[in-house]
Amino acid sequence: MSHKKLLVIDDEVDMCELLTDHLQSLGYTIFSALDIKEALHILKEQSIDLILTDFNLPDATAFDLLEGQEGPSPPVIIMTGVVSFSIEDIIKKGAVAVLEKPINFDQIGLLIKDALK
Repeated sequence: MSHKKLLVIDDEVDMCELLTDHLQSLGYTIFSALDIKEALHILKEQSIDLILTDFNLPDATAFDLLEGQEGPSPPVIIMTGVVSFSIEDIIKKGAVAVLEKPINFDQIGLLIKDALK
């Protein structure tokens, strides 16, 4: 067990549950949020090692999340159904990777492992 803490943010409950189950099976401790407000609360309360977030959320975007964090930010992996932003810009803001949905669970496991090195 790695005991690394990951935050999964997605407004689709089914996607949150699928990712949580898969990542827990890989040994990670998972916190989940359905919007940025809930995610920022978790980030204040927990020491999170990596964030996996949908780009478009009901109350903000991943850009807002990256800009809204205080202090050092954990690595962030962005998930999106439609790339409606500049991948170069989101990487400059601090994201380590962008994944298009539907998510390849093997790929996401490898990306997380690499990002946590």
